[in-house]
Amino acid sequence: MKICTAFSLHMIREARSIEVLGGKDRADMFEKFTDRARLVVVLAQQEATARNDDHLGTEHFLLALVREPDGIPAKTFEALNISYENVREQVNALAGNEKSGITGELPITKHVKKLLGLSLHEAKELGHDLVDTEHLLLGLLRGSEGIASKAFKRLGTTPNRIRQELIRLWSGNSGESQTGS
Repeated sequence: MKICTAFSLHMIREARSIEVLGGKDRADMFEKFTDRARLVVVLAQQEATARNDDHLGTEHFLLALVREPDGIPAKTFEALNISYENVREQVNALAGNEKSGITGELPITKHVKKLLGLSLHEAKELGHDLVDTEHLLLGLLRGSEGIASKAFKRLGTTPNRIRQELIRLWSGNSGESQTGS
């Protein structure tokens, strides 16, 4: 599934104008996120809502990272021949199709809390002031729990292989990160 850049720009504006994940404390955390990283959070929420899940999990972030067309993570998955449809199929197989009918704010799983913390850590370790989509993917790859971690195995790849491809692509686009769009 490809999403046009105009859609991405609209979603970035939406991500700037809302309190992502709800609540003031959570919104404050995302001040350290680029526009693209905020867009991934919004897309993850949309993925959870579309599946009628009762939580926001790592699987939703994985789907969002593959779906966001302008970030290096999406290009990484494309280079590895991993499509949005492939990821969605594996997430559905792992998570099932339970329909919760929950309305309102979705609680985040402990794995997402860990993912967000690891993403901040990755950005700091690399000397970056802001968390971008690459840091979100690196955080997701470092987490060994959650549905996303299991999906990597089912997709026929490893976190290490994805990390290598991400770094290869990232090094070719070093000026693109941290711009937020």
